[in-house]
Amino acid sequence: MGAFTPNLLYVHPDVKATTLAELLALARTSPMAYASSGNGTTTQLGAEWLFRGFAKVDITHVPFQPAAATNAVVSGQVPIASTSMPPAVPFVKTGKVRPIAVMSLKRSPALPDVPTVAELGYKDFEANTWFALFAPAKTPTAVLDQLNAEVNKALAVKSLQDRFETLSLEASRMDRPTLRRYIDGEVTKWGRLVKELGVKVQ
Repeated sequence: MGAFTPNLLYVHPDVKATTLAELLALARTSPMAYASSGNGTTTQLGAEWLFRGFAKVDITHVPFQPAAATNAVVSGQVPIASTSMPPAVPFVKTGKVRPIAVMSLKRSPALPDVPTVAELGYKDFEANTWFALFAPAKTPTAVLDQLNAEVNKALAVKSLQDRFETLSLEASRMDRPTLRRYIDGEVTKWGRLVKELGVKVQ
């Protein structure tokens, strides 16, 4: 594992909602759409899990690239977005978008005043964007172990951690078995939700 960032739910300042409860109530009375960082990403799947799975509200998905999704909300093209934090945080800090909730289990150091979806009543809700390093399947185990050790050494360097922090990322050191279990858990979770919610690529 290299780093991760919580996904963030946010809105254009003109949207008449400052909390998740207000946003969901608004979506139940007015047709709305949300931008994500692309089809099949955790930003789309997390939003679908929250909107359709938990809240039972249908909000139309509009896929973009990450930065384009944020720009779509800043410009007022789409009222809501679910993206990773890096493209959104600068606009949160300048007031061009309003954060509603972070999708990690704990609050993000990048936006410590923004509540998590889980603490707003949706237990165990977590949808992160993460970055891991992979190698070809037949790479010798000794080489993989050495790569893992060297990457974890690099992730412990404060200057790298500080750089990640400026990008709203958190370094995450894992050994290979832990990373394997994490990935397996992600595949199982999102695969189940895709089937349960009938999520489609648009």
